[in-house]
Amino acid sequence: MLERWSQRIALLALLGGAALTAVPAHPAMKEAEPAADTLNLVLRDRIPSATNAALFQVRERPQRWEAKNTAVIVCDMWDLHHCKRAVDRVQEMAPRMNEVLVKAREKGALIIHAPSSCMAAYEDTPMRKRAKDAPAAKNLPKDIGAWCNKIPAEEKGRYPIDQSDGGEDDDLKEHAEWHAKLKAMGRNPKAPWLK
Repeated sequence: MLERWSQRIALLALLGGAALTAVPAHPAMKEAEPAADTLNLVLRDRIPSATNAALFQVRERPQRWEAKNTAVIVCDMWDLHHCKRAVDRVQEMAPRMNEVLVKAREKGALIIHAPSSCMAAYEDTPMRKRAKDAPAAKNLPKDIGAWCNKIPAEEKGRYPIDQSDGGEDDDLKEHAEWHAKLKAMGRNPKAPWLK
C-alpha cells in the first residue's frame, strides 16, 4: 500500500517537514518568521503540462497553516512489506518522516497513525482506546468500515509508474530471496506486516 500513496500526500509530508526545519524559506514567503504555532509549508504537486499532456510540471505553493487546525495522517507505514525495495525505501524515509511528525506535534498538530490492518498490535494501547472511545461522527459515509479495493476517481488518473502489480519493483531473484526470508521469519510473504 505504501506505493499507492498519492505523490501529493507523500511530498506534502516530506516537504512540509523541510519547511518545519532550518531550510531557507520559499522565495514567495515573506521574510517574517511564522508564529510558534504556525506551520510554514511549501505545497508541491505535479500537474499536467499545458503544452504536452504526457508531461507533468511541478507546482509549488507556499502556505502557512495553524498547527492546532492541522492533522497529519500517517497511513500504512508497516514494519515489513512483500516488496524488499519498499522496505528499503521505508527504512530510508521513516527517520525523516519521524522528524517531521515530532516537529508538527510540538507545534500543536494532531498526528493520526492509520494502519489499514494489523490493528491487533495496538488493541490495548492508550491511543487505540482513545480512538475507540471517541464519539462517532453523525454523518459517516456508507460502508466506512469496509475495505476500499477500488477508487473510481483514481482510475481516471495516470501514475508516474506502473502499479498494476501493487507497486512491486524487486527483480525476480531478489523477490524470491526476500519471500524465502519472510517465510523463515514466520511471516506471510504476501502480507508480512504485523504492526
